[in-house]
Amino acid sequence: MSAFLLLASLLASASPSPAQSAADSVQTRLQRLADSVVAARPRMPGIIIAVEQPATGKRWSVAAGLSDTARRTKLTPDQPVRLASNTKTYTAAAVLRLVEMGRLALSDPLATRLPPSIDSLLRRDGYATDIITIEQVLNHRAGFNEHPAVPSYVATLRTDPQHHWTPREQLEWLVDSLAPVGPPGAQFRYSDAGYVLLGLIVERYSGQPLGPAVRSLVRLNTLGLRHTWWETLEPAPRGVPDRAHQYLGGFDAYGIDPSFDLYGGGGIVAPMADLAHFLTALLGGQVFDKRETLETMTRPRSPEMNGYGMGLFGSTVGGLTGRGHSGFWGTTAMVFPDAGVTIAVAITDQGEFRQSNAVMGAVLKLFGAARADSSADVRAIAASRARSNAAIATHDTAGIAREMMPDVTVVSSTSAMATGAAVNVSRMAAQFARRPDTRWVRTPETITVFDAWGVASERGQWVGTWTEPDGPLVIRGSYEAQWRRQDGTWRIQGELFVPLRCEGGAYCRTRPQ
Repeated sequence: MSAFLLLASLLASASPSPAQSAADSVQTRLQRLADSVVAARPRMPGIIIAVEQPATGKRWSVAAGLSDTARRTKLTPDQPVRLASNTKTYTAAAVLRLVEMGRLALSDPLATRLPPSIDSLLRRDGYATDIITIEQVLNHRAGFNEHPAVPSYVATLRTDPQHHWTPREQLEWLVDSLAPVGPPGAQFRYSDAGYVLLGLIVERYSGQPLGPAVRSLVRLNTLGLRHTWWETLEPAPRGVPDRAHQYLGGFDAYGIDPSFDLYGGGGIVAPMADLAHFLTALLGGQVFDKRETLETMTRPRSPEMNGYGMGLFGSTVGGLTGRGHSGFWGTTAMVFPDAGVTIAVAITDQGEFRQSNAVMGAVLKLFGAARADSSADVRAIAASRARSNAAIATHDTAGIAREMMPDVTVVSSTSAMATGAAVNVSRMAAQFARRPDTRWVRTPETITVFDAWGVASERGQWVGTWTEPDGPLVIRGSYEAQWRRQDGTWRIQGELFVPLRCEGGAYCRTRPQ
C-alpha cells in the first residue's frame, strides 16, 4: 500500500461518526488506529503510539503488532526502544544546561573544550578546531562529515554486530575515511560525529559519565522519566519491560552492540510515553532555567530539515507545524503547539519509517486538529517559498518575481520599505552585484490560511549570508509574510523581516542606513 493510500485509510479510521465519538474513548480510537496501520503494512512488525495533551495532563499509549517476530511475542505500549538520533535532543539540552551554568559558552572553540588527544586527531584531518564553535556543532554547521555515511561502517551492523566501539574509534573511522565537508559555518551537514564530540564535552565539563550527566542536567528524575536510561552507560531501571526488537529491512537488530550509536548522537532507550513527556517538558520550559535558552535551542539555523536548530527540527503534518526529532531505528516525536498535543511514534522496522508522518497526521485528525481543508494551500505556499529560496540562491531575479504579487510590499531587515515586485527585485539584483555570494533563506514555522478571503499568514525564521570586506557575515531574524491567492495561485503580498542576531565584522556593529 502506498503512503498516500495508507494516509487515506488512516484518516478514515481516525474519523469516527458522532455516535462513535460519544461512545469511544481516545484510547480506543488510538488502538484502532494502531491496529489499522499494522494491518495495512504486512512488513511492519509493530508500532507504538504515545500522545500527551499538556493542557489537560492526559496521556495515552497504544501498541499493535509483534515485539519479536521470531517468538511471536506481542508488542506492548510500555516497552522501551532504542531512540537513536532522538537522543540528540537530550544531548543538545545537556550542553545548553552547561551553558546556563557558566561552564561552557556556545562561542567556545572546540580546541579549548575537547580532550587534547581528540583535538589532535581532528586537526590532523584538517578540521579547524580553533575556530569551530560548540554552537556550530550543535546545529550541524561545523563542517564535520558523518562516519555512519561510510558504507563499511554501516556494514558492520551485519558482519560484526557484537563489535564494541569507542568514541575515539568512531572518530578515527571518520578521519581515515572522509574529509571535512567545508569550512566552519559554510553549510549544513548532519553529523553524528559532531554529537559524539558533544558527548565527550558533556562528560568533561559535568565531571560525570555521559548517562548520569545527561540524566542530572536535563532533570530526567525530576520529570518522572525513570524508565528512560542511557543503554550500558547506566543501569537499566528496575521493573522496566524488555526492550522491543527493532528491525532493519527484516533483519533483527536487537543484539547489535549499542556502542554502534551510543555516545551522544544516539544511546538513550525509553518508552514512547517517556519520549513524548520529555519533549513536552522541554518545549514547555521545564528543563532550562532561562526562557532565552529554550529560544536559542529552537531557533532554526538552517533551512534543511524544515529548520534545524539545536537537536530539534521542524515538520509540517496535516497543515500544522511540529518541532522535535527522529531516530534511525524508526522513532519520531513532535510537539504540535497549535494542536496542543505531543505525538511520539515507534515503527519497529526502519524500512517502514516513512509512514510516521501519515500516522501523526491521523492522530492529529483524531484530535480534531489537522487542517485537512487547507493542507493543499499550505503545501502550495510552502512550495512557493522553497522556489523563492532557490531563486535567491541562484540569483534568478525572474524566478524571485514570479513568487510575488505585482504590488508586493517588503520591509527589509534594515527597515527600508519598498512597494512593487519590480522595485524589490531591482534592489536584490543590486545586492547580488555588490555581494556575489549573497544568500537569503526563509524557513516557515507556521502557515495559516483564511480560505474565505483567499489570504494566508506565514511566520518563520530567516538567515542571510554573504561576505563583507572584513570577512563572512551571518544575519538571522524572524519574519512574517502575507500571501494572497489569485486565480488559484498563491503569491507573496507583503513581507516584514526583523533582524535579531548578526555575526561578523563592522556591518554587525552599526545599523545599516
